[in-house]
Amino acid sequence: TGVKVYVVDSGVSVSHPELTARITPSLGWSYRAVSPAKSAEFFSLTGSCKTNTSSYTYNANDYATDPDTFDRTYTADDYGQTDNEGHGTHVAGSIAGLNTGVAKGATIIPVRVLNSCGLGVTSMLKAGLEWVLSNHLPGEPAVVNLSVGFARVDTAIDTAIADLLAEGVTVVAAAGNSAVTSCNTTPAGTVGTISVGAVDSTDTEAYFSNFGECVGILAPGVQIASAWPYFKSGSTVYTNTYLNVSGTSMAAPHLSGVAALRLQSVPASTPTQVWEWIKSRSIADGMTYVSESTLASRGFSSRLGKTLSPNRMLSIAGTPVGPPLAPTAMKVVAASRSLVVSWEHALGDGAGITYTVVATPGGEKCEIVGKTCTINKLLNGTSYSLSLSGADSFGTSTSVTETGIPIGPPEPPISLKAVVASRSLVVSWAHAVGDGAGISYTVTATPDGATCTVIGTTCSISDLVNGRSYSLSITGTNALGAGDAATITATPDGTPDVPLVAQTVVANRSITISWPLITTSDALTYTVTATPGGQTCETTEATCTVLNLTNGVEYTFAITTRSVTGQSTSTSAVQLTSRPGFVLKQVTMKRAKRLKLNSIISTISSGKKTWSEKGTCSISGSQLVAPKKATKCVVTLKVAKTKTYPAMSTKVSIKVT
Repeated sequence: TGVKVYVVDSGVSVSHPELTARITPSLGWSYRAVSPAKSAEFFSLTGSCKTNTSSYTYNANDYATDPDTFDRTYTADDYGQTDNEGHGTHVAGSIAGLNTGVAKGATIIPVRVLNSCGLGVTSMLKAGLEWVLSNHLPGEPAVVNLSVGFARVDTAIDTAIADLLAEGVTVVAAAGNSAVTSCNTTPAGTVGTISVGAVDSTDTEAYFSNFGECVGILAPGVQIASAWPYFKSGSTVYTNTYLNVSGTSMAAPHLSGVAALRLQSVPASTPTQVWEWIKSRSIADGMTYVSESTLASRGFSSRLGKTLSPNRMLSIAGTPVGPPLAPTAMKVVAASRSLVVSWEHALGDGAGITYTVVATPGGEKCEIVGKTCTINKLLNGTSYSLSLSGADSFGTSTSVTETGIPIGPPEPPISLKAVVASRSLVVSWAHAVGDGAGISYTVTATPDGATCTVIGTTCSISDLVNGRSYSLSITGTNALGAGDAATITATPDGTPDVPLVAQTVVANRSITISWPLITTSDALTYTVTATPGGQTCETTEATCTVLNLTNGVEYTFAITTRSVTGQSTSTSAVQLTSRPGFVLKQVTMKRAKRLKLNSIISTISSGKKTWSEKGTCSISGSQLVAPKKATKCVVTLKVAKTKTYPAMSTKVSIKVT
């Protein structure tokens, strides 16, 4: 239903019960209704049906109306819905007859281009095809049945058929009944038509059927029962009856009916898609070719050495006989390390087809009963040839191929390692399987946020803090973005730094030393050692007091460090000197100069001070006097006991320069 079938023939009898409901009133075309002049012209070209020819003998019993009267009469409202010959009615009955039709719901549109003898001329056929093109609406599912033919190629008819095909109309043609190649005929040899040969009830090729590579398929065409409008036997008149008729004209309407069935299911099918669907459901290698002896007995030439018709018979069986056709509309969408392949079933393929996609190189594949499939485990950046084929119980289709290149953000790197160094970590990794080249990797240390970026698989991240645990995040980036990160933890370690500067504060029998905290290691322990005596103090802070010292003795203080992992320094970067109870201020003076004694050294005690000098310097009042030559002087300061401090003394060497 919903499909128009244009029967381009001798007209169709609308009064026949097989066809009455199939024909729309006032819809059709006839050469008799073009104009009086054109009707007369066509009659003169075809001649009278009453004139015997080599292929036709006039018999008055075959006609309800005298042929000369019918064929030469101009009738303005003739829509081709009478048939004075019978051929067109028989064809229409095989297409859509109530009992005899293949597609019983199709709409028949008569297009009369043959006269009462079934004869016509190319100009008459061309005019009828042009009317079909003007009547057909673009996108409307339709079939044209041409059970007509000319024993030559006619370019005007070929052009008219090409126009119909271009508008989406499926065109079916009878192969012809002369037992010759159909390639030299029109319309059976016209490119794009489906040319139909004939077989008999034993599936044997009809002896009269035209043959060759221009025949697409064979269908029932021998002793076909269908509608017939009129004949007279003796004195008995039979109207709207049935008749068995043979010819490729009878084979073609069987295929037109099948084409209409397909267009009912898939109205948007192109003529090529309709033909592919019909082929996919046909019976292959089931026909027996006509024998040479039969041809000879019928007076036809031998077919030995000639290209025969394909061994393909029309079928609308539920299950296609043969493997599926190659899938169509194959597409490939790239993803990271995978390719998504989609396709369409070939028209006519049934259910239960398993499709397989194989990627080359590598051989990765996917199988599915469906129309989309994803192949995984591929390498990004690698070009793959993808072969797609379908298989069912009858075999495997031919394959179709497309290429694809998987590409996407990198996968997280694998095989992460971290080598510990002082204040740095050397991180290494491997590409994830499937990642291509051109990946930039960034390593980020948390906390602190130190980074390094390389195109490679190893990276040193510096400016870290020894003893601090870091989470190292490694992310790959390519042209499509950043991938997910992989992480590893590690702790840099090494001999800790020591303070480079320090200062002292003197007290009674103690010295307090302070320094800037070291920031290159976590949780350091600082050790201050006094020389002489070896007194020590330890702290994790930036200050420490050394106790139990002797007032007035000059001590040297060294500062070393120790990390939480046990790494320690052996030497100090600073050597501090100081005296408990005294503050040393100056240890040099110039020759022949004076220096106030309390600018050399002072004391925290308020006891009585007694100064003395042992050497070449002298003391004058509260000043030290240097000689005129370079030398060394030794100054002694004694401090009497008070309530707060004991008696103390110290010596200072003064260098005279």
